[in-house]
Amino acid sequence: PHDLAKIINRCLRKDPEKFSYDKWTASLTSTTRRFQLEQPVVLRYLGEDQEIRRRALFALTTAGVLACVRPAAGSEQRFPDVVAVKVRPAGPDAFDFDVTISSPYDTPRRYADGFRVKTPGGEVLGERKLLHDHQDEQPFTRDLYSVKMPRAVKTVVVEARDRKYGYGGKAMEVALPGR
Repeated sequence: PHDLAKIINRCLRKDPEKFSYDKWTASLTSTTRRFQLEQPVVLRYLGEDQEIRRRALFALTTAGVLACVRPAAGSEQRFPDVVAVKVRPAGPDAFDFDVTISSPYDTPRRYADGFRVKTPGGEVLGERKLLHDHQDEQPFTRDLYSVKMPRAVKTVVVEARDRKYGYGGKAMEVALPGR
């Protein structure tokens, strides 16, 4: 695994771009790309020597990564992103939220199906379920009213949920007005 970047640089790249492999995070990085575990990618061998090809493929699979020249065409986005949050007081220890979500992959079969408000420590304070896709409305904004807040909470995290993969993607931490 420590020679993974050398093997990739020698065997899989025509151009001078160099890769480095971080064995602690199991990530492969170049000056323009970063590949993580479980990221779909296309592996294309550019040389003719079959023994070097075999060693390169073995190094990639034993290292636990599949890395390559470019991300796979059509690789799917797994999670929606929270791109904006507006918060306003809604009474004593309660707040209203307007949450804007981007999920450009939305279809009637797979879509962003909810979002939640939680403390930075992970306690869920409120959640909104979304019952249909927003394929023709990207990004889209939905509200969540009267979320009760413990008095000690000064910031919250808002994250969106994918129908297939669950919570993930870009979340936003926002300050509660007046706290």
